[in-house]
Amino acid sequence: MPEHTQITHQNVQVVTYTPNATEAQRLPMPALPKRGAIIQTLGCGLCGTDAEKIQQQKVPVGSVLGHEVVGRIHQLDAQYHGDFVVGDRLVLAHHVPCGICHYCVNGSPSMCADFKASNLFPGGFAPYFSASAGHLAHTAFKIPSHISDREAACMEPLACVLRAIRRTPMSSQNGSVAVIGLGFIGLLTAQVLTNQGQKVLGVDLNPQRLGLARTMEWVDEAVHPIEQASDWQAWLKTCPTQAVDAVFLSVVNRHTLVLASQLLRNGGTLTLMAGNAQGEIMDPKDLYYREINIVTSYSPALEDLKQASNALFERQIVVNPLMTHPMPIEDFNEGLSLYRQSDAIKVFYQFPTN
Repeated sequence: MPEHTQITHQNVQVVTYTPNATEAQRLPMPALPKRGAIIQTLGCGLCGTDAEKIQQQKVPVGSVLGHEVVGRIHQLDAQYHGDFVVGDRLVLAHHVPCGICHYCVNGSPSMCADFKASNLFPGGFAPYFSASAGHLAHTAFKIPSHISDREAACMEPLACVLRAIRRTPMSSQNGSVAVIGLGFIGLLTAQVLTNQGQKVLGVDLNPQRLGLARTMEWVDEAVHPIEQASDWQAWLKTCPTQAVDAVFLSVVNRHTLVLASQLLRNGGTLTLMAGNAQGEIMDPKDLYYREINIVTSYSPALEDLKQASNALFERQIVVNPLMTHPMPIEDFNEGLSLYRQSDAIKVFYQFPTN
C-alpha cells in the first residue's frame, strides 16, 4: 500500500508520494514566477481525487498533491501590478485555461492544454507554493476577514458542483432530482439543488451522512438504498413521472448506476461527478431506448470559481458542518485513513504559520 513521505522544510512538514517508504527530506523554496507570487500555505483540504491518485499509484514518486488550498501571500514578483499585496489571505484554484483555444471558446476549458499544464507548484500539501501570474489574475480570490480558512478552502469543490449543476438539464417546475453518495461533494450538491428549489432525494449507505443531510434540511428525503427501499419508492410516487428528472452521481460503480437507472425517468439526465477505475458503464441499449442523457463534469470553469467564491463569502452555502476533521498536516496519514474508512466527510489539513 502506498505511503507518504513527511518531508521537513523550514521546520514544516511536506507530504509527498512514495510507494514504499516514509522518510525525511528537504524541499527547496519554490521559485518566484514572473509577475507571480510565493504563497505560504494556511490549510488544504483532502480531495477524493488525492486519495484516488495515492491508492491507484497514479502520480510519480515525489509528487506533492493537494489543491483545495488557502494561503497568505509571502512574496510578490516586482513586475506584478495587480490588486493583491503581501499578507493578503487567498483561496486559489490550481488550473488556468487559456481562454482562447477551441476548447475554451466552446465551453470545455478543462480540456484546454494550458489548463492541464498549469498548476500550483509543488502542491497544496507543502508549506509554500508558487502561483503564476495567470493564477493571480483568474483563479485567486481575497478572503474576507469573517470567512475562516476551512470555509474558503471549499471554493474549488463547490465550483465543481456548480458546473455540474449548470450543465444538467432540470425541470424548472415541480423538479425532482436524486443525489447518490452524500459525501462532501454529494452534500454540497444536495444543498445547492435544494436552494434552487429542486425536490431532492439523497441516497447513501453511511448513517452519519444521512443524518447530517436530514438535520441540515439539505434533502427532502435521505435514505439507505437497500434498508429503506420502500421509503424511496414511496417518495418517487410523489414526483410527476414517479421518477426523478436528474440523478447526480458522486460515487460511480455498478451498484450506483443500477440504482440511478431505477430512479431516473425516461428522457432524464444522469450526471457523473466522479470516475470509475473499473470502467463499468450502463448498457447502451437502456440509454438509447429510454433517451437517457449523460452529462459529465470534470473540473470548474472560471465563471464557476467566481460564483463559488461569492456564495461562500456571502455564506449562501453552509460548509462548516461538512468540515468534520480539521487536523495538523503532520497527521496526514491519519486523515487519509479516516477518509478511506468513510469516517470523515472532509479532512482539512492545517499548517503552522510561525
